[in-house]
Amino acid sequence: MTLNEKNFGVKAEDTIYIPAGASHGFSTPDEAVVLLSVQSPPIYPESSLPDIHFGNPNSLGEMN
Repeated sequence: MTLNEKNFGVKAEDTIYIPAGASHGFSTPDEAVVLLSVQSPPIYPESSLPDIHFGNPNSLGEMN
């Protein structure tokens, strides 16, 4: 995983704290993964859709 431009290894059953506003991302090139994301208080109102993107970054780090 990447947190504020630093890479960290993560394994099964790890818990990760991501501070509000921190830049973050996950990459799982070799295997499927299941993530549980919990925010308190909620980061999105119930009436809005989350701004979450899945895909592969291009050479500039932009999501395809």
